[in-house]
Amino acid sequence: MAVGKRTSLRTKLEKRVRGGTGAISKSDSRPVKQVLAKSSLRRQKRKLRDQLKPKLEELATALDVPDKPKLDHTPNAHKRGARAVEKGEIQRFGLVLKDKTFRSSPFDALKRAIAASQTDAASASK
Repeated sequence: MAVGKRTSLRTKLEKRVRGGTGAISKSDSRPVKQVLAKSSLRRQKRKLRDQLKPKLEELATALDVPDKPKLDHTPNAHKRGARAVEKGEIQRFGLVLKDKTFRSSPFDALKRAIAASQTDAASASK
């Protein structure tokens, strides 16, 4: 049995060697598209499609998108105003904590402060 396998391998090799020269003459008679395998044609078409697709780098250059955002160094007026309000609130809170009425009953002191601020706002609007 081993001898038979060897002979079939030899004949395959011989056919392969002989077939290589005969295949050239056969391929000349066929149209070009049929010479290439179906999978090879698909790969070539896919490659052409991929080449036509826009690449991200090309889009970035076309749109002129900067890589890093530009920093705005102009001062922000809202931050300065917020700091001023914060300082005023801290001073007022310190005064509230020092108040003896707030220490004895905090909610009573808050009610009085709210009522006083409402009457002040009402008199200022008139």
